Amino acid sequence: MKYPKGLETLEKAKQWIAGTSPGQIRRSEFYSDGAWPSFFKKAKGVEVWDIDDNHFIDMAFAGDGSTLLGYADPEVDQAVMEVLQSGAVCTLDAPEMVELAEYFNRIHPWAKQTKFAKTKTEALGIAVRIARAYTKKDKIIQCGEHGWQDWYLGANLKNPQALDNYGIKGLPTGGVPGCYGDLAYNFDYGRIEQLREIMEKNPGQIAAVVFEPDPGRKVRPDFLLELEKAIREMEAVFIVNESRTAYRMSTGGAHLSMGITPDMAVFSNSIANGYPISAVIGSQEVMDAHKTTFIDDAGWQERIGAKAALVCMKKCAIHDVAFHLLKIGKRFQDGITQLAEQFDIKLRVKGYPALPRIDFRDENAPEVKAFFVQKMLDFGFLASDRFYPTFAHETDHVTSYLLAVKSTFGMIQEAQKESRLKELLKGKPSAMNYNGLD
Repeated sequence: MKYPKGLETLEKAKQWIAGTSPGQIRRSEFYSDGAWPSFFKKAKGVEVWDIDDNHFIDMAFAGDGSTLLGYADPEVDQAVMEVLQSGAVCTLDAPEMVELAEYFNRIHPWAKQTKFAKTKTEALGIAVRIARAYTKKDKIIQCGEHGWQDWYLGANLKNPQALDNYGIKGLPTGGVPGCYGDLAYNFDYGRIEQLREIMEKNPGQIAAVVFEPDPGRKVRPDFLLELEKAIREMEAVFIVNESRTAYRMSTGGAHLSMGITPDMAVFSNSIANGYPISAVIGSQEVMDAHKTTFIDDAGWQERIGAKAALVCMKKCAIHDVAFHLLKIGKRFQDGITQLAEQFDIKLRVKGYPALPRIDFRDENAPEVKAFFVQKMLDFGFLASDRFYPTFAHETDHVTSYLLAVKSTFGMIQEAQKESRLKELLKGKPSAMNYNGLD
């Protein structure tokens, strides 16, 4: 595979776009800089065409996990086209917002009000603001990956590795006020004793616990019960971040099947198959605190996202998309695990089947990952160390992918024996954390 237009555009992006890409996880350094296509011309279902007209099957991020139904779902896109033709914004409000709020309540009877925004980070910021307004407290405890705002990154101020277990390792904290080092705390998934230790050191000061479900992690059976119990004891607001998990474990969100009842839950653009919208749903008592603060943005008023969300969420429910993603992801996990054992590739397959991850564990993991990425491109697959299954993925896609993985793992095994892996790379070794990126 060759990417002359892609590499030329990438150099322009490095010059003109701060951070090269709007989404940091999309940066070519995390794959193999110099040997990654970077820019797409068209995406449909699970197929992607880059700007050099190379064709791929996407077995990687699927729009950072936002396209539950696959790229350019015809039903969602048809609804969006109708909105575009009749006007997306107006002096008056969009009735789709009311319909979507009602639909959220039908799925989540405990949630009586909804606040809409456009991105995950915006919605989480709204939830944290409301929680602080409701409790009249300032400190936030978090578990999971929650975006880029100060209330989250502040956990890395006193311990630069605090957030390393979630998302990109080594997240820098430039521009985050030093006071957030005393306002943001992190505990590891399943470690209820860490949460209670933070509670004991900050009695009566915790406004909220922001929690991202990770059903693929093995924890003690009573972890979730103890988590909710501890939050109620500290009289804090329980916020569940469903940005990644909504409709991947069950219709409506992971918390519904995990047996926990939050005070607020946050959803992102996966509910609209990638179109920009996010939502905060919550109990009447907690959400009423929005009246005591100011939360507003003119960009939240257009109706494309709401219309797309209504179609996408209903389609996910009708077709039990969560079960399909589970089936596809399980086949992926089992296949990778078996092939790794066959070719003695040092890796671990982790995560819930609908959110599988590959943890390359060789001492030269950056070279192994980069070679894997490059050879899978040659076989016609966008591949990395994560896979977000979509409703458009079929069993045949996984079968073809695993055949390519088998050949690639065989090549890695031979190159490792001959100590030639690094010299066989077409691009640079994969970046495994944020440190060292331009």
